[in-house]
Amino acid sequence: MNGVVGLFGIQLNTHLLTVFALMGVAIVGLILGIVHLIRTKELTATTALTLFAFIWLFSLMIEIVIFTGWITGGGDDHTTRVLLRYYDFLFVIVPLAGLAALVKGLADNANVFLRWALVILVGALITPAFSGFFGTLTIQIADAPNLAGLVVNQDVLNGVALTSALALFVFAVAPKYLKWAFAIILPFSMVGTGWQIQDQYQGFRAELSAADKAGQYAAANWSDAELENTFVLATSRFEATNVAIWADVVNMPYELYGPGSQYDSTLAPEGTQWIISVGDIGAVGDFAEVIEGEGYKLYKLKG
Repeated sequence: MNGVVGLFGIQLNTHLLTVFALMGVAIVGLILGIVHLIRTKELTATTALTLFAFIWLFSLMIEIVIFTGWITGGGDDHTTRVLLRYYDFLFVIVPLAGLAALVKGLADNANVFLRWALVILVGALITPAFSGFFGTLTIQIADAPNLAGLVVNQDVLNGVALTSALALFVFAVAPKYLKWAFAIILPFSMVGTGWQIQDQYQGFRAELSAADKAGQYAAANWSDAELENTFVLATSRFEATNVAIWADVVNMPYELYGPGSQYDSTLAPEGTQWIISVGDIGAVGDFAEVIEGEGYKLYKLKG
């Protein structure tokens, strides 16, 4: 609970800046739809969609902020990480809902005070986001694909920043043209970031990792009985499960250690025939055979 309380404000700020950087103008559309609903008291398809998207986005955001604090308090430090992956799908739904509100003309006659209040609010959130804030975060594509796709390419980052600023200016002085200004953002915020996300995934997986190679070797050379009695040492769950996937063994046992660790083979689960170590992890003990591959080692236990 201490982690939840202590990290809540920090993580909420991080998520708000990230979400508004990518979808600030779309959220303006959601708010306009909700204001229109309150004024008219008439639930239409458009206002229902904007209300639903708004509640969905911010309720999930708060839940993930709490979750991040909880796991940090449990010992897995996520202070500078951004777990957008749990509501990544909303980065499509929210822009569509916002655009629907703008196409319906809900921005055209928006009250001037409301317009400027929203411009100041969104501007206050996106300015620090595009002024170096993302450089303070630990951005991983597995945590936040959309954010990773935004920050790796300067042209995409600048494109989203400049078109968002243009859209806010248009909303302030000529709101009926906001839908067209918003349409200019989408090639950068959705297509550009999506392209960068795919490019990163292909870069990461273009070559086999040590874990992939270890799993492939085991699958090609060991019997089913040996595979079922294999134990994996790795530095991350991702590496350990990669070995298991290639070996085609469900629930292959593993333990995680830091680089440079030396594992005592007498601690291996009962019945273990092989130990696979991935990366800079070693094993010590009395072995019948040791096979060294590219980034991995295979230890056959005696008996």
